[in-house]
Amino acid sequence: MLTPSLTELTAAAAAVAAAQAAAVLRLRRVLRRRDPPPMDWPSVEVMVPCAGPLPRAEETVSRLLGHDYPAPTAFRFIVPSAADPAAKALEPLLSRHAGNTRLSAGRGPRPRCSGKLADLVSSLEDSPPRAEVLVFVDADLLVPPGWLRALVAGLQPPGVVVTTASMLYVPAAAGLGSLVRMLWAGAGMPWFEALRNVTGQSFALRRADFERLGAAELWSRSLTEDLSLAARVRETGGAVRFVGAAIGHSQEPASLTEALGLTNKWMTLYRFYDKRVWALALILTAFKAYAWYRGLAAFSRPGLLLTLYGGDALFLGALFGALSQELPERFAGPARPFRPPWLWAAACAPLLQVVYAINLVSSLSTRTVRWGGA
Repeated sequence: MLTPSLTELTAAAAAVAAAQAAAVLRLRRVLRRRDPPPMDWPSVEVMVPCAGPLPRAEETVSRLLGHDYPAPTAFRFIVPSAADPAAKALEPLLSRHAGNTRLSAGRGPRPRCSGKLADLVSSLEDSPPRAEVLVFVDADLLVPPGWLRALVAGLQPPGVVVTTASMLYVPAAAGLGSLVRMLWAGAGMPWFEALRNVTGQSFALRRADFERLGAAELWSRSLTEDLSLAARVRETGGAVRFVGAAIGHSQEPASLTEALGLTNKWMTLYRFYDKRVWALALILTAFKAYAWYRGLAAFSRPGLLLTLYGGDALFLGALFGALSQELPERFAGPARPFRPPWLWAAACAPLLQVVYAINLVSSLSTRTVRWGGA
């Protein structure tokens, strides 16, 4: 078997770095894109699955309900049962907005889907939505002003079936787990957009398309609503549109164990639901691990090591620089750690490759996915 030379490996590493830089430039253009408002704003129903303690419930709910959407909007908060801690936290908050909010309880677990999807499907079966557009959002997402307008406006271009926006993780406290989660969530965003995936953190589609795709039946036998829906949209020739203006953020603390558990779970889900993403991660991580090994073995000739580190540092630094420049309010607030984020991201680039390696090994050995403890 032919062994590539250091020169060949350095050239390959430079090509990877160039592809990563191009992905950041593409994402920056998407972040700056603004879709024009429709002539007539459709009615909307927002589905918010919730479970367990909601430590920031007042802030997340007030952001959701404090929207500026110009057409009729209803909010359905879906909990596993009336006894769930989420229900107790939501009841007093929703009582202030009784006109357009309601609390819906699921009917218990189902044998072929996650607890979150069991609750969603039960709620949809008990009370089918009547609005023209359905929006799904996670309960821990802090949505920005104009979030709902941006998602709905993005549905206008021909062929667009789903609009979506992933979540930034902006730690409120320092810690290795928080740093890992911040890097992991941000680094995946350019590839997420380019590969036209859907994220359950925030997405919208017309009710007619929801029914045409058989989404409720699909979810009744899925672990995750977003990756299964994205696959169905691709199968039917539809498009997913990433909406930069709708990107929200989350701030809950994360230990290293929690961060690795979360990222391992997602890599496993990608292995089963979207092998494109999983294979891309596997190929790039394996190449970089081998190249680092060869570069360290030839430490006196540092060209390969400098190219590897420089390419990843440039990618993460430019990415977080673009995110903090285009979405400054997401990173605003007193006493935020890891400032400036672009510098921390660039300096800690090798850490992310170690995390990816752990994720991939876990995805190859894991047979059980635990969703939110359910």
